[in-house]
Amino acid sequence: MLQLIKKDFYIQKMVWLFMILAIAIYIFAQASSLFVGIIFGIVMTVNLFAIDEKKSAQLLLNSLPFTRKEIVSSKYIAAFLYIMCIIATISVLHVVVNQAIPNIYHLLMICIVSLLVVAIFYPFAYRFSSKYFTFLFVGIFAAYLFCLKLFVPNINDQIRELVGYLSSVSQPMIYAYILVATVIFYSMSWLLSIRIYSKKVFE
Repeated sequence: MLQLIKKDFYIQKMVWLFMILAIAIYIFAQASSLFVGIIFGIVMTVNLFAIDEKKSAQLLLNSLPFTRKEIVSSKYIAAFLYIMCIIATISVLHVVVNQAIPNIYHLLMICIVSLLVVAIFYPFAYRFSSKYFTFLFVGIFAAYLFCLKLFVPNINDQIRELVGYLSSVSQPMIYAYILVATVIFYSMSWLLSIRIYSKKVFE
């Protein structure tokens, strides 16, 4: 399974270089490290899944001496490592550029949000395809706009206030509970993806 994880990092080595450069530019431009971390965390982990989604790649993977449990597990472990690498990159660049340690609670929020996105996206993509996730996202966004216009015209303000509140909260216990709940949800998603993938047929 270690070879599968190494393969994911090796294939995306050029993407990593671009990501580091892009994060450095954003931090130099004084962009929010929270926003940058969440965006790159989501993009990198979704792209991690997409590189092996072609049927030919799946047939090749399943012909190698790895169980389907190992194939799925490698993706979840790699996704977690990707998120940790992004957080580490942001932390180092933040210290180098701004000469200050980044907000630890912002880093925790990057980790939590990115893990939640992976936990939702991977089982769906294993069951269907990541392209259908795009359709689902568009549908959710359309429903959001519909609700925004008809029922909750100030929903943007409420979301902004919630994000601002979470960003300003500095109570370790709150973040600890949220992080534990996220890890449990991530683990359940992992088990669900193994179950889904083990029953998948490739022709």
